Amino acid sequence: YSSYSITGLDISSEMLKIAEKKSKGMKRIRYMLGDVESINMPSNSFDIVISAFSLSTFADLPKALEEMHRVLKPGGKIILLDMLKITDATLKRLMKIYYSLSVIPALDSHVRSDVEKYIQKRFEVDKKSVIRMLQITGFRDISSKDLFVVLAFIVTAYK
Repeated sequence: YSSYSITGLDISSEMLKIAEKKSKGMKRIRYMLGDVESINMPSNSFDIVISAFSLSTFADLPKALEEMHRVLKPGGKIILLDMLKITDATLKRLMKIYYSLSVIPALDSHVRSDVEKYIQKRFEVDKKSVIRMLQITGFRDISSKDLFVVLAFIVTAYK
């Protein structure tokens, strides 16, 4: 692993600035401004693709998964981590209140509105639908696990 490199992709230049600050001094990390639904990288470029807590932000999730598949090398691994779809209305309201009171006030004003929009959609990711989309896209050996007292999930698959 002495020759690894990490590429971070985000559609928000403000989020990239935050990532750059947090990783200051770390080598082998580069950041790209771009859209996951149209990744400006050659096919078969990456060994691993990771998406954490962002599936609900993609305008076209199937297209985003197709792009992730395209840029993965044959045998490459995708790791998706996100919040589970909450079906209980009371729990959903409580989680939105929690984020509104604890997370949003701590944010920089430049990213606050983006995060507020994200929180409104955050609990809408259906794990079963994501798994179906991965299968349709051509991923194999798909596995999933619920995390954090069934508030989040992780799905892994291979190209």
